[in-house]
Amino acid sequence: MSVEADVGVDFRPSRHGWRFGNDWPDGAAVIVAGRTLGRVHGGLCGGMASTAGQAWSSGRLLPALSRPPTDGDVAAQLWRAQVRGLDLP
Repeated sequence: MSVEADVGVDFRPSRHGWRFGNDWPDGAAVIVAGRTLGRVHGGLCGGMASTAGQAWSSGRLLPALSRPPTDGDVAAQLWRAQVRGLDLP
């Protein structure tokens, strides 16, 4: 038996996603065990997608930042979401 259904999702990247791309000219802090080990200049797309999806599913809008944060709460949140997404032991 085949069932076809149209599924619609109201998530719109232009409204619910981050306002900046996955490009960190000043580098985002790499924090492990509370210590900054260096900086990355890209590669946080998993954390960006995860946090955008979580905010959308809970009915919250993301902070309207036009530039990627290099330090602070938002940068740390993106880094933690990125590491969680890697499912490391």
